[in-house]
Amino acid sequence: MELLEAENIAEFRKILRRNRLLRADFSLSATDTTDPKTDEVAALQGENGAARIDWTDQTIPDQ
Repeated sequence: MELLEAENIAEFRKILRRNRLLRADFSLSATDTTDPKTDEVAALQGENGAARIDWTDQTIPDQ
């Protein structure tokens, strides 16, 4: 089990295509906050995020 399952990523890509956005412009993250000391069989806990990369801070080197 993963915090970002394949179907979540597929849905994210569909949304990007629908809105004509590039995947390279986004950063995906997943933070697992599940307590590793618990002996219960519980679902993973954590946070998922998608952030748009700000390319305006990028400088293009002289060629």
